[in-house]
Amino acid sequence: MPDFNRVKFCRDGRVLITGSPAVAVARWEKNPREGWDISCVLPGMEDRSINALPRTSANSTIMGWYSAHMETAGGKK
Repeated sequence: MPDFNRVKFCRDGRVLITGSPAVAVARWEKNPREGWDISCVLPGMEDRSINALPRTSANSTIMGWYSAHMETAGGKK
């Protein structure tokens, strides 16, 4: 069964939404004192970032970014 619309944290720092094809939505780095620092890379949303969130909370935020981006991208067509 295909693995679609899940958040995947890659070792190279990319954050992907799985699918066909996978979509890069963010970059991550581990902050040793505070947790995950994540920055959105979606066009028009690059100013969004979250710091020091547990990974499960980050997943929800990243999916929210992706959903908002898809709504915006769909509205531009």
